[in-house]
Amino acid sequence: MSCRIHPNEKDRQSALTVVVQQPTYSVSTGSSLTLVCTVTSTFTVNDVYWQKNVSGSTTQIRSTTNTNKYSGSTTSTPSLTILNADQSDAGVYTCFATNSVGTGQSKTTTLTVTGTLSVTAPNLLYYPAETEIVTLICIVTTGNPTQIRWYKDNQLLTLTGRFSGGSVSVPTLTVTSVVMSDAGSYICEATDGSTIARTNNIQLSPTDGSDCINPSSINLRDNQWSASTEYGSYTAQEGNRNGVGWAASSNNQFQYLKIDLEGVWQITRILFSEIEYRWVLYSENNFEWIPYNSRLSSDIFGEQFERAGSDTNITFDPPIETRYLVLNPITFQGRPSLKVELYGCRLKDQTKSVTQISKDVEVLYIYLIMERFGNVLILLYGLASKNRVQPK
Repeated sequence: MSCRIHPNEKDRQSALTVVVQQPTYSVSTGSSLTLVCTVTSTFTVNDVYWQKNVSGSTTQIRSTTNTNKYSGSTTSTPSLTILNADQSDAGVYTCFATNSVGTGQSKTTTLTVTGTLSVTAPNLLYYPAETEIVTLICIVTTGNPTQIRWYKDNQLLTLTGRFSGGSVSVPTLTVTSVVMSDAGSYICEATDGSTIARTNNIQLSPTDGSDCINPSSINLRDNQWSASTEYGSYTAQEGNRNGVGWAASSNNQFQYLKIDLEGVWQITRILFSEIEYRWVLYSENNFEWIPYNSRLSSDIFGEQFERAGSDTNITFDPPIETRYLVLNPITFQGRPSLKVELYGCRLKDQTKSVTQISKDVEVLYIYLIMERFGNVLILLYGLASKNRVQPK
């Protein structure tokens, strides 16, 4: 492919030839590529540059244009090297060269940028009840896969019957009428014929919805934790037992760690680390908060304490059935802080109301007004009997 310019047909020695090596190029996102251009001239070439055309919009690229992105495009190296390619580099390119007689240009070459194949699973934990429908999310973040596969416990799944999805257009996996034997570790795999990408392990743990006879530790994702305030890297999600611990940036008794269980669970016990006294509050609507009792002492509502070193294990009687939990340290050294682990079972009946404490005593209802005046979190307190009080 070449273009010859003869400003003067009587003087063919002034001929200038500009040639690109191939009509098309392809590069993966993040890789580098050189568009090869060869210039021949009987006169000294004093300028070389490139033009990129995208949908009629033309951009000129010279040796001084964004040296972090391009190299070349000089009289000594007319080829253009594109560094760390991304989708914005796709387009139609033309090489130009100039001598004392005139300017010549190559034919066009088209650059296509393909994404590096990758997939992700935003949720790695699922707790469906038996007979429910659950969808394991798989998202293709970059690239163009030609096939999607799902694996359970490292064995290829046949997506028929109760299993559907797992296609290029619908990569997610849907399981209908969940049964206990569906429990396992799932992986979503994508391939484009040359590259294979896989998600992390996705854990599916069905519950039978019966009484919580064998409660297990509840695995929580980072986005299920939140807090009134956070101190530096001691964020809400660090409040899990494997984290460094949550700490509040404000030193007062109104700081709290909140957990969204994303469904109704029966909480049978809580394991705390390095905390003396705290409130435990629960809610079904994330607005009306009910304390389990006034100070979690052994003479109220029958919870049992077991202390071992810096750990306190509290077994609830009756268990808490709720979606949301708030843990409020009321005594602390330095800053309000917590590390906590929950034990329980996800209930089959997801419409079930939260636990009603059937004791003929007054309990404290706390309504958290999620509005701030400066750095002050407003909490309104009210006393009520065992009958529910609805917020106005």
